[in-house]
Amino acid sequence: MEGLFFEAIKWKIKKLRLSKDQSAILEESFKEHNTLNPKQKLALAKQLGLRPRQVEVWFQNRRARTKLKQTEVDYEFLKRCCENLTEENRRLQKEVQELRALKLSPQFYMQMTPPTTLTMCPSCERVGVPPSASSAVDPRSSHHMGPTHHRPIPIKPWAAAAAGSATATPMPHTQFPFNVLRHRS
Repeated sequence: MEGLFFEAIKWKIKKLRLSKDQSAILEESFKEHNTLNPKQKLALAKQLGLRPRQVEVWFQNRRARTKLKQTEVDYEFLKRCCENLTEENRRLQKEVQELRALKLSPQFYMQMTPPTTLTMCPSCERVGVPPSASSAVDPRSSHHMGPTHHRPIPIKPWAAAAAGSATATPMPHTQFPFNVLRHRS
């Protein structure tokens, strides 16, 4: 039993040391083919003065080093991608918070355009042009100009938007969403 132990120690001490020429030939051969078939392995071993098993182990180790280097490169690339995505996620979350705060802010509604006053016929529900804005007389809209049949109705765009939420109160009868004011055919 002790003999095997000392043989193993001798073998460790006699670790294969390649010359520069041998290393260069092995590297060149590896560039051409990273695996060898038995004939190639035998021919290369004879050319270098090594045993076929030594050539085989060298190729295995070289493939392992190549794979490890590629894994390190992949890791660094994925690490940068993860950092970029994390930063993008933070930026988007901040943007969402800002938009939510803006949506809930009363200033958001105050920044919208002021209410528009339109003249609407209560009988036909057609929207007419206010008298000050009309320049030419249009026979189709002339019935909308009479002050006895029409009343101004303020249209508040933000009131229609607020009515769309679940917690909104119903709009008073003088505030209409824009789609209600279309001509009826």
